[in-house]
Amino acid sequence: MIVRSPRGVVLLYTVLIMGSVSLLAFAMVARGSLGGFIDANEELSALQVRSSAMGCADELIIQLKKSSDYAPATIPVGTADCNLTVTANGNTRSGLITLTQNSITRGVRVDTTVAPFAVTQITETLQ
Repeated sequence: MIVRSPRGVVLLYTVLIMGSVSLLAFAMVARGSLGGFIDANEELSALQVRSSAMGCADELIIQLKKSSDYAPATIPVGTADCNLTVTANGNTRSGLITLTQNSITRGVRVDTTVAPFAVTQITETLQ
């Protein structure tokens, strides 16, 4: 009677199981790394939009210092436009700036006094 040893089958199963676990672990690490890259890219885009919105706030402050009646509808910034609303209330001016770029929207509120000219507050607003 011929008896065959099951060592080959056990070795085959061991290699298949170890290979499957290794492939699964590699896939999870790759997915996590890709997610981290996408998050970092989104964060960089958000910082660029914030920087552009603050640039619009700077432009508003410069123009309000020149003329307290300054109230344009938009300020062009690169590939987008900052939407601007200026509200006058006696000696104060309040400017609300919104900028949407690459599906990211940022808002900045600038409060100033006219005479003497002073910036009283700059805050980011949620849209």
